[in-house]
Amino acid sequence: MQSTNDELVFPNEVGAMHGPSPRVVKFTFPEVLRKAELPRIRFHDLRHTFASHWVMRGADLFRLQRILGHADQTMVQRYAHLAPEAFEGVRGIFGGQADSEEGQVITLEQAGKKTVH
Repeated sequence: MQSTNDELVFPNEVGAMHGPSPRVVKFTFPEVLRKAELPRIRFHDLRHTFASHWVMRGADLFRLQRILGHADQTMVQRYAHLAPEAFEGVRGIFGGQADSEEGQVITLEQAGKKTVH
């Protein structure tokens, strides 16, 4: 089935999906990064980024397992902590506002000036 160029991230020369080949990973992807003046990353990092954002947006691990092609839940459990509900019920366990999702951001310089009692 022929795809249009806007459906694929890395279409081949005729606008279709690449066949199974290490060429995309070894040559095409690094060249795209270079031309776009983006930092060098591994192609596999895209898979982890997708999985992380999938879970952070509230999608379930069962479907992620199927999308990534894992035989069981063991591999996708590494993303479970990113789920929005992962820490529900324990916010505020040490005091403060339990319902508040906003925290105070301090710089390392500010943190160094604090006194521990």
